[in-house]
Amino acid sequence: MSEDENVWTEDYELQALGLVGSAIADRYEIERVLGQGGMASVYLATDQLLDRQVAIKLMKSGVVSRQNPGRFYREARTLAKMNHPNIVTLYNCGWYGEQAYLVMEYVDGTCLNNILDRTASATPSDGGLTVETSFDIAIKVTNALSYAHQKGVVHRDIKPANIIIGNETKLMDFGIAGIRRDASSAIGGELSGTPMYMSPEQSLGKEVDERADLYSLGVVFYEMFTGRAPFSASDEMSITAQHIQVTPVAPSLRNPEIPQKIDSLILRMLSKEPDKRPASADEVVALLETSRRELPEGASAEIPKLARLSPEEQKTVDALRGIPLFAPISREDLAELSHKLTKKHYRKGQVVIRKGDPGSSLHLIITGRVKISMPEDGTEVVLAHLGPDDFFGELALLDEQPRSAKATAVETTETWVLERGDFLDFLKWYPDTTILILTVLGQRLRNLNSHLESTIFTSPPVRLAKTLMELMDSHGQKTPTGQEIIRNLTAAELAGIAGIETTAARKLIRDLETAGILSAKNRRYTIHKPEELHRIATGRQRN
Repeated sequence: MSEDENVWTEDYELQALGLVGSAIADRYEIERVLGQGGMASVYLATDQLLDRQVAIKLMKSGVVSRQNPGRFYREARTLAKMNHPNIVTLYNCGWYGEQAYLVMEYVDGTCLNNILDRTASATPSDGGLTVETSFDIAIKVTNALSYAHQKGVVHRDIKPANIIIGNETKLMDFGIAGIRRDASSAIGGELSGTPMYMSPEQSLGKEVDERADLYSLGVVFYEMFTGRAPFSASDEMSITAQHIQVTPVAPSLRNPEIPQKIDSLILRMLSKEPDKRPASADEVVALLETSRRELPEGASAEIPKLARLSPEEQKTVDALRGIPLFAPISREDLAELSHKLTKKHYRKGQVVIRKGDPGSSLHLIITGRVKISMPEDGTEVVLAHLGPDDFFGELALLDEQPRSAKATAVETTETWVLERGDFLDFLKWYPDTTILILTVLGQRLRNLNSHLESTIFTSPPVRLAKTLMELMDSHGQKTPTGQEIIRNLTAAELAGIAGIETTAARKLIRDLETAGILSAKNRRYTIHKPEELHRIATGRQRN
């Protein structure tokens, strides 16, 4: 174990600090706290009998039952028998009151997750990974995992925080490891591990075997060779869903220096189905060693860095993630996409897109509202009103045919504009996003067809009458004399709902007033003859 442990909770920190200066089993003198994870605290201690530094992992109360310690001892004995230069050695185990503890080799080094953080920084890396060092770490960790698997041990929590780089590379923390009874058995379906690195079957609580470790190791390899994780999200549930459902981007698209064999190997390791992964860690080691021997000159180049986002860039990325179209995309890749966006400003009433204009870009609304309409015989059929986090012009993603509709800013509006070529290049990385876009387009077209059926193929009087009838059903109020009233609606708003021009709507309202069907005053419409309004809405002629 090393000094690079995980996250503190305040209460447990106080408890852990209280043990400093104490002795466990009258032998291990606690010097200082190294860190704390979800199930245990880790201390640097001196073994007074053998005069050497060790790491003590003290489990939280309740993690292991002293009344039923059989499994704890069986697993500790198995782990203690593992003797490999790339595995942290287990020296001893026991009880401190009701808490189980493990005594392990202390390694003075840095966890891989800290090295990856430096690799991902835009500042000077001071020890970031190169392709060559990534190969070296990958081979040593996989050798360690192969040895553990041969002993019947499935680690179940392979992640950068459990790989320490010092004078030697070592795999550590077999704290939730499972022991297989024989080569044909699997480890029972306990939901344990770290969501960012868990295999689909492990996330689903299914039985796991060595191939679950190979999946987690594939995630670690992906990070080492590209500088970023295959999946990214703001919460564990979304990460888990991506591991189960989403195909990762090929590592070589993020780092062209990756050898083709390693590119294919990592994608195999990240297969959703265990049977499609490499059969064993030994197979992975063989492929790693072959690929390293074939490395071209210049393989010592550093893994590509990820630029740290400025506050403005972070704001853009957060806004993009609020758009359903981009929800599955990682923060880092949205940052790259954001550099291809052009911000445009439109005043109220300004035309954003004209029908017949060349279609070559997608618009994403930042602020304001946009009306999508279709000119028709001197009038304008309103198809939709769109607001922030919505988008339009998406048909330009399919081809560069002329625009089929008009877009007008209803109020002061800002949009991001993304050119078709840039977006298509981006989609090569995300086949699942392509499917999502096609799904969105299909829904948009279905909505458009439905709207056309109810608007374009009916006359303005019918459309207005239908709208008034619908508003009576949803928002109408009755007067003491039984008349229907529709309140708080301007002629322009009524026209927008009906999909006709405001001037046409005003004329039709005057005609209805003249016919005694309704009266309109101060944004209030009183329906005097609902049966006549219904006749107009259904297109029937008066007898």
